[in-house]
Order: sequence, then C-alpha cells, then structure tokens
Amino acid sequence: MDNTENNVWEQALIKQQLKGLNVSHRIRLEERFRENIIKNNGNPYTDGTTYTTRLRYRFILDKPIIKNHNISAILYDELFLNFEQDLRPHIIDQNWIFAGFRFKDNAHFNITSGYHYIQVFKQNSSILNHIFETSLVYIL
Repeated sequence: MDNTENNVWEQALIKQQLKGLNVSHRIRLEERFRENIIKNNGNPYTDGTTYTTRLRYRFILDKPIIKNHNISAILYDELFLNFEQDLRPHIIDQNWIFAGFRFKDNAHFNITSGYHYIQVFKQNSSILNHIFETSLVYIL
C-alpha cells in the first residue's frame, strides 16, 4: 500500500563563482505530513498523519564547457538528514550524487542529463539506485 505524503518546504540558495566554476549551496527544510500505515491481520490501512522534518543540503558544482552553446558539466551531492522532535539531526536518510551535463537555452529553459546515484539508508542496510536521468525544466 502506498502512503500519501504532503510537503511544505523553505529553501535558501547561495551562489559563488570561483575561477570559471559556479558553486552553489542549497539548503532546504522540509515539513512532511505522511499517512500512517498500520497492518491489522496482514491488511494495511491508514490511521492518521505523522509530522516530521528533514533537512536537505545540496552542494553543486557547475563548469561551463562550451560557452557559445551554453553547455556545462554539473556535479552535485545532496544529503538528507531526518530530525527528531527537538530539531536535532536523528539519522542520515538519503545521499544523492549526480554527474552530468546541462544545456541552458535561456533563463527559462534547461535540459540536464547524466548519472544519478541514490543511496537510501534503512535500519540494517541501504537501497542503492543507479539511474540515467534526463530532466527538462521550464520556468514561467
């Protein structure tokens, strides 16, 4: 049974330039409202909603490689930290690493494509995902 999750988040983006390299830091605080899934005699059902918070920090490097065609190499690492009720980091939830290329046509449209490695931590193990990902972004 899938559970529904609704998120509200606040975000700060800090940008720097270092000798032709664009460096960004994205910090996002997620407020998560997730359905509780309970099993009764093996049958799952939902029972209310749980509120949790998670902090996501993404470190991004962007290096222009073909300037007249607006193509750059991009690398990022994003760490997800789950919080306890008193806003202390409790566990590392996920780690995402991405390496690829971005074509930026203008301030409103870009295409990013590359390898995405996602690690989701569980109690005694972790789930590893190796993905080739392409995304198109259009900003109104």
